[in-house]
Amino acid sequence: MDLLVPPLQSSPPAQLTQVLGDLQPGQELRLQIDGLDEVGSPRSFVAVLAVPEGKDGAERLANAGLEITESEGQIVIVTAAFDSVAEKAGPVFDQKITGLMVPTAQAWKQLMFIPALALLVMIGWLQRRRSGVEGEGRVSKPVEA
Repeated sequence: MDLLVPPLQSSPPAQLTQVLGDLQPGQELRLQIDGLDEVGSPRSFVAVLAVPEGKDGAERLANAGLEITESEGQIVIVTAAFDSVAEKAGPVFDQKITGLMVPTAQAWKQLMFIPALALLVMIGWLQRRRSGVEGEGRVSKPVEA
């Protein structure tokens, strides 16, 4: 079903608070993050942030323990609070959020049973038809000597 309807939609990082406000609590938001790791090596990764409770996006961002700022047109992480949802996701100080991957509404996965069952019925019908044709040729006739 992921080929028919993509499970995630890209969104610019400037819309982080708006996206958090639109999602339901408990859904997962994926943050594409670029920055340096603990030893100074460049690192790009995706952090999965579970959306916490809150009345709007700014409050949900604060409840997640993530503090951000805009610097030179980029969203930069100021801090991830100790033992928060954001800290468990992995971003640290001075990393940049380069993209958001927002979950989209998906069709039922059980819908894939319909073409599978149609294919099974078609194969069964073809096999029954084939056995009827072969069955006429299997009748033994007495051999005259």
